Amino acid sequence: MALLNTNERRSGPFLGNGSTTLVMSFPFLVYTTADVLVSWSDSAGNATYSGVDLVLGTDYTVVINPDQVAAPGCTVTTTAVVPATTSLVITSNLSNTVNVQVAGAAAQAINSGFDRLCILIQQLAEWLSRTPSVPVGGIGNQAPGSLVFGVGLDGNGNPVPVLSKLANIAQSAVSAFMANVIAAANLPGLLAAMGLSSVIKNFLQTTTATSALAVLSPGVLCQAFVRFNGVTTTTILASFNVSSVTRNAAGDYTINFTTPFADANYAACITAKQNNDNNGNISVANQYYGGSSASACEIIVCNNIQTKVDANTISATFYR
Repeated sequence: MALLNTNERRSGPFLGNGSTTLVMSFPFLVYTTADVLVSWSDSAGNATYSGVDLVLGTDYTVVINPDQVAAPGCTVTTTAVVPATTSLVITSNLSNTVNVQVAGAAAQAINSGFDRLCILIQQLAEWLSRTPSVPVGGIGNQAPGSLVFGVGLDGNGNPVPVLSKLANIAQSAVSAFMANVIAAANLPGLLAAMGLSSVIKNFLQTTTATSALAVLSPGVLCQAFVRFNGVTTTTILASFNVSSVTRNAAGDYTINFTTPFADANYAACITAKQNNDNNGNISVANQYYGGSSASACEIIVCNNIQTKVDANTISATFYR
């Protein structure tokens, strides 16, 4: 038996120098040159190269050591210069089949043992095909064993594997701040590592508009806005926390909030624009306090002779 090396069957990475071909050693038992697989592993994390397999005979050659018992393995040589920004990793590519049949008195038991080992390997290969993986050389300067996967959700809510954190963060070329961000195990830990205020942290963890508004302290953010066409029928062009706009009469509108304010003591900023001069220029666009409540705000728009007129574009923002 020549399986004396119990380490994982991977050799490298071998960094290119940009001027010569690479001569690399693979100190594991091999049977044929086709058993050896060479892959790119960009040390800078370049996706153009990372994880791409090379072609035997075209990109590299293999010379197998003559005595696989005393000196198992082979020598691999690239056929072209390897760029200095990239590196290579060598693994094996042995098929999951049995090509040995034993004859003799104990043949059935031995052959059954080989078949069982092959089945176990095939089961393992099928299981691994359903797990997330990384390029054989790792990602950037992180070896494969230092990368940890978790489970996230795609846009449709389906579970997908995601690279959740680096197990050996001390080797990453990042700042201490980013090290803490990457190492965070959950959303609260991530927000804490980012140094956000308690108000913003609570806001980012809300799931509905109602709960989002509930965590905002006074004056933090605009809590409602609307932009609408105020001529005859009110058409909302854009809005937040506004369910509808009612035209009471010419130049008189009621803005209805989706989530009411705590009371009617909010501040309103209102502007209006008229696209023609039939009713004169807009001179006043203001909140009408007599018709305002926690759930709605009545506003009026007047021209320069204090006559209420419809405006083509009216914008209103609300703060509390």
